[in-house]
Amino acid sequence: QVQTTLQIGLTPEDVFVSPGSTAGVGIVLNSFNLVNGMTVVLPGGDFSAEGWLELVEREKASFSLLMPTLMRRLLDLYKAGNYDLSSLRMIAYGSEPTRPAVIREWHEVIGKELMQIYGLTEATGGWLSFLRHDEHLRGFADKPELLTSCGRPGLHVELSIRDEQGNPLPPGEVGELWARGDVILQGYLNLPEETANTITEDGWLRCNDL
Repeated sequence: QVQTTLQIGLTPEDVFVSPGSTAGVGIVLNSFNLVNGMTVVLPGGDFSAEGWLELVEREKASFSLLMPTLMRRLLDLYKAGNYDLSSLRMIAYGSEPTRPAVIREWHEVIGKELMQIYGLTEATGGWLSFLRHDEHLRGFADKPELLTSCGRPGLHVELSIRDEQGNPLPPGEVGELWARGDVILQGYLNLPEETANTITEDGWLRCNDL
C-alpha cells in the first residue's frame, strides 16, 4: 500500500470513495488511510452506479478506483443526470482491458486525471504497473497505442515479458507477464506444488496474463 499510495500521488487531503465490496483485495484497497491519513468512504451494501455518483458528490471525493464496465455505466448516467463531480481529481481504473473509446469519452465528458493500473492478488493486492495521466494525454493527442497499455512498472518491482519457455522477449512482442520484487508473495500457504508452478527459484511470479 505504501508503494501504491506514493505511485498514485495520494495525499492526506484526498477523499477516496471505495468502488464497492470490502471483501478480498478490497480490504487492502480500503486501507489507504493507514499510509497517509487520507479519508476513506465505504459504500453501503446496496452499492450501485447511481449511488457512486451521489456518494462522490455528497462526500466531495477526490479519488476513486473504477472497473471499465462501471465507467461505461457512469458515463451514461452522468450525461443523463445532474451530478456534481467537481471535487474529483483523479480516477484510477483497471481489473480488465478497457476500450480506448471509453477512456477517451471519459476524458472528454468528465475531464479528470486518469491512471490505468495493473495488479493482482499475488502482489499483496497492490498494483504492478501504472499508465499515468500525462501518458493518457499523449495517447489522446497522437499516440493512440498508449491507451491499450497498462503503463510502466511501479516502485520496487521488475516486469518482464517471457515466451512459453520462459525466455525474455524483445519490446513489441506478445508474451506472458512475469513480475519480481518485494511486493510479490513468497508462496501459497500449504500449497508447495502450486507455488513451484507459479514462482520461479529466482523469485519471478508468472502472472498468467499476456
